[in-house]
Amino acid sequence: MDGTMQKEELLYIHSVLAQVKRHIEAGCPDADFSGYEALRISPAHVHRSKNDHKRAIYVLGEEITRATGHSIVPAGKRIEISGIREKALAGLKA
Repeated sequence: MDGTMQKEELLYIHSVLAQVKRHIEAGCPDADFSGYEALRISPAHVHRSKNDHKRAIYVLGEEITRATGHSIVPAGKRIEISGIREKALAGLKA
């Protein structure tokens, strides 16, 4: 395996972040998730490409970070749209 995430793993992370988004919206209806919503993709869209889900994870992660003021990625780690690495998001799977 080349170290890149499988589609099932991306769908799992996307679904977790979508749950976090819903939780934030319930407590802070003014939170801005317009960038994610503009993508018109959800974790249920399993037919969409891995790159579509990577992009959604990236955008949603950025918007969660802005809404909460806390990063979801440990310091020193990076999410890249072109290749999300397992080690960068390992903490999200726990």
